[in-house]
Amino acid sequence: MSFRNLDSPPSFAKASEGLPSEVSAWLGRVRDVVNNIMRGKLNCTGAVTLAAGAATTTLSDALIGGSSVVLLQPTTANAAAELGNGTLYFDAPGAGSVVIRHANNAQGDRSFGYVVIG
Repeated sequence: MSFRNLDSPPSFAKASEGLPSEVSAWLGRVRDVVNNIMRGKLNCTGAVTLAAGAATTTLSDALIGGSSVVLLQPTTANAAAELGNGTLYFDAPGAGSVVIRHANNAQGDRSFGYVVIG
C-alpha cells in the first residue's frame, strides 16, 4: 500500500506571508500528527497481563469509554492458548476501564498487547 504525506501548509499559511509564526508552527504540528496517523502511529495501544489465580482482570486506560472496542494480540503462548480456549471475553466498557473475564488458573504469563478504538 502506498502512503502519501499530507502536504505542507499553503504559502498563505506561512509567517513570511503575514500569518503569525505561532499559527504557522501549529499548522506544521497538525500536519505531523495527521501524517503519523496515516502511517498507523496511533496513541491507543498498551499491554495487559491477565491476573493469575483470578477469573477477571481489570484493564484501566483513560482511552476506554462506553462505546470502545478493545482488541487483543497475544504476546505469549499461554495468552494465545487463552484465546483459543474460548474462555476470554469482556464486560461492557466503562469510563476508563473494562473487565476482562478469563479462565482462573496459575499462569502468570498470559500477556497481550491491546488497542482501544472508539
